[in-house]
Amino acid sequence: MNKSQCREMLTKEIRRFAGGRSLKKFKIEKKVQYNGKKYDNREGLKCDDDSGLWKMGTTIEPCEGGYVMVNWTIVSGKVTWNAKVHFNSKMTCQSSHINTFMRRRDGARAEWAAVVFNGNDTCSQYLGELLSEWGNCFMTEENGWIFNN
Repeated sequence: MNKSQCREMLTKEIRRFAGGRSLKKFKIEKKVQYNGKKYDNREGLKCDDDSGLWKMGTTIEPCEGGYVMVNWTIVSGKVTWNAKVHFNSKMTCQSSHINTFMRRRDGARAEWAAVVFNGNDTCSQYLGELLSEWGNCFMTEENGWIFNN
């Protein structure tokens, strides 16, 4: 999926989910889940042990110069970011950071290493696949999405 296709699909989905509510200042969120329990999308929040099943959380909100989408996961019993995608004010992908969760050879502790992509690579290698997987009309309250403004 290219940049314009990603922008069009994500913008359309946000507007549909907003349902006429103001998009000047908002936060769209789906909380990360772990072993069936929802956790706030907050860096470092302690969770259960890390031997269970998790479902990715997502936050989309305005930031300086545009918008940011952060995908959240659970690693070593704590909430952490999995990917950060930065958009301009027209919701066009500008760049992203993908957390690779590299571990030391002895497995002692996680070494956080991020792979940086430009806007074109973000859409073709990460965001495009994610949006395709989510499909149309994925932002619903039934799917766990929340709109705050």
